[in-house]
Parts: sequence; structure tokens; C-alpha cells
Amino acid sequence: MFGKARFFLTAMILLSGIILQGCDTSHPPESRLKTALAKSEQCVEPTALMRTNHMEFIKHMQDDTVYGGIRGTKHELKACINCHVPAASEDGKPLNYLKDNETGELNEEHFCATCHKYAVVKLNCFECHSDNPQNEGVAPNTAAHKIPALTSAQAKGGSHE
Repeated sequence: MFGKARFFLTAMILLSGIILQGCDTSHPPESRLKTALAKSEQCVEPTALMRTNHMEFIKHMQDDTVYGGIRGTKHELKACINCHVPAASEDGKPLNYLKDNETGELNEEHFCATCHKYAVVKLNCFECHSDNPQNEGVAPNTAAHKIPALTSAQAKGGSHE
């Protein structure tokens, strides 16, 4: 009986070693974009904090904007895009988050895609928001431009008057 348990334990350890051997232990890729690297020292928060918490900042900013109508704070998505994403790639084409809309393949030259592809994180930000830098104001083709902020009563399912 004890021999079978030892055999099973040994087999599990060896199997775990084989499985873990294929795991990637590398660090997230550094952005290759000159624009992002040049402005990284001017970010609204330290780089290490942004790498680990940017989604929390954006999520809270989204809530403030949708439910409170608050815009223009230091953690708004538009400001991040305007600062970190160049208007066009080196070949002059717009630099979009997706390389191919049909397949959903990410464009690794886009600042956000650099780490999100590595982390296997799917974003839905750019379903409504522009993934390119914009001049003053919100891009006219974004939902943020078309949808006014909700009141707290509307957000809870109340009247839409």
C-alpha cells in the first residue's frame, strides 16, 4: 500500500515538473513605442503603480464619468491614449489596437496591446472609445460623445427623463 502511494506521489511530482517546464517566467515586454517611452517619466503616476493598478484607475474614472458626469481627471482613458499612443505607425497608417478586426489579432505596436497580449487580457474599452490620439474633445464617433452621463436614479433603473 505504501509503495503505491510513493509511486503516485513520485509520478505527480515528475508530471508537475514536466508541465511547469513549459511555463513562461519572463517579465512583461517593455513597450517598443518611442512615444510611450519618451513620456513615461511624465506619467500621472509612477510606472510600477500604473502597471499594476491602471485598470482600477480607469474603472473608477468610468464610474465617475457615467454616474457622476465627471470628466477631465488625471486618470481618464483619453488622456492615456493621447499621451502614450502615436497618431500613426511608421508607415503613416493609423495605429489601432486591433491589427485585424475580423480575427481580433492585436497590433503589438499599440501601447495597450503590448502588455495585454502578453497577459492574455481582452479589453472592451475600444468598443466605445477611440484607440487613437484625439485632438481637443471626444472623438465624434465614440459612444462617450453620444451618451450623456446617467443620474444615480437612472443608473439604478429609474427614469430616463
